[in-house]
Amino acid sequence: MIPRYDFADVSLEFLWTFAEDDGIYECVATNPYGEDRTRAELKCRPKRSIIYNTQLPEGMEGVSKLQMLEDEIRYTASMIGLEEKVQDKEPKVPEFIMPLEDVSVDEGDNAKFIAKVDGHPRPRVTWTINNADIANGSRYKLVYDGLVHYLDIPRTRQYDAGTVCCIAKNALGQTESVATLTLRPRLDYRSALSKTPGGIETGLDDSFDVDIEERLRLRSQLRQRESGWLIT
Repeated sequence: MIPRYDFADVSLEFLWTFAEDDGIYECVATNPYGEDRTRAELKCRPKRSIIYNTQLPEGMEGVSKLQMLEDEIRYTASMIGLEEKVQDKEPKVPEFIMPLEDVSVDEGDNAKFIAKVDGHPRPRVTWTINNADIANGSRYKLVYDGLVHYLDIPRTRQYDAGTVCCIAKNALGQTESVATLTLRPRLDYRSALSKTPGGIETGLDDSFDVDIEERLRLRSQLRQRESGWLIT
């Protein structure tokens, strides 16, 4: 609050008003001959502290995509809730409705396996690669969206190649779905570029991580040096 006095005008200014500022404000003027008072009431209409409506312009493609994603999440949550409420569902051994499919990618690329399983009670799902259990982390992403199970390998390595198994188990039994992950090896030029023609060492060993273009540039410079010319 900032009181102001400008000649015969007196004012009280609020820079910001809040709900707790509601009330009756009184201005008192006094001099040796007496005093006078005037009152006024301030009512502050509160605003929402959290804005739920989108602030993006209408018609933007991103808004519709976000809305679709939110609708899918709500639908999945409702389906999970309905499934948990059904108590008289007939017990059932786990069964893969959508089994795994073989995947073939280049080494270092992303690989994803998808499986959908049914059963009651709800089966517990685990994954293995070459008979070794895997856990959710930076190397492997295990996701369940309420309907489908996913195994995502963001960056495949040679030791990931082999048999991928999804195991579904409940109190009545268990079942498995198996697929093969095939990795196409990438060409490795490091050993070929570690030496220049004539047996002159470049100083780059196989473990030195540098772009192929940089290696080719260094090899070209060494050739020019051998011939007595070097262009930088």
